[in-house]
Amino acid sequence: MYLLDMANTKGHVASINDGQWHPKENNIFITGSQDGTIRQWDMYSKEVGVEAQLAHTTLMKAKGARGCKVSITTS
Repeated sequence: MYLLDMANTKGHVASINDGQWHPKENNIFITGSQDGTIRQWDMYSKEVGVEAQLAHTTLMKAKGARGCKVSITTS
């Protein structure tokens, strides 16, 4: 059920198409995925969960003109 709401996942659930470092903040990395989300990661944030994984700090959902989920090709 959590796969339907991307805000409840710790990371991407499909292939990552692009990743870029923030141009001004060295600790921020941004990724775009085929799951229709852009996620911002803070490399110095606390790891979460049993697996001690890094969780995204910001989540953006992409939608097309009709309001449907679209794949991210670049971030």
